[in-house]
Amino acid sequence: MNAHRVEHDFVYSARLQILEDVSPERDPSMIVQAATWDKGAVGIGTVKDILKAVHHLVRTFIRDYLSANPL
Repeated sequence: MNAHRVEHDFVYSARLQILEDVSPERDPSMIVQAATWDKGAVGIGTVKDILKAVHHLVRTFIRDYLSANPL
């Protein structure tokens, strides 16, 4: 999350990533971290707008997760 005040608002950038341990096909003995889900948002607004953007990213992740992993 980055935010910079501009007059009465903020210019912001928010990113939500899910990092998981993975093994490259070329060398399965190696374990590295990779982003397996990644979404972001940028905008100009109030703190409330930033919180809405973050909330939207979390809801999007939950929707995508449940779509791939039904209950």
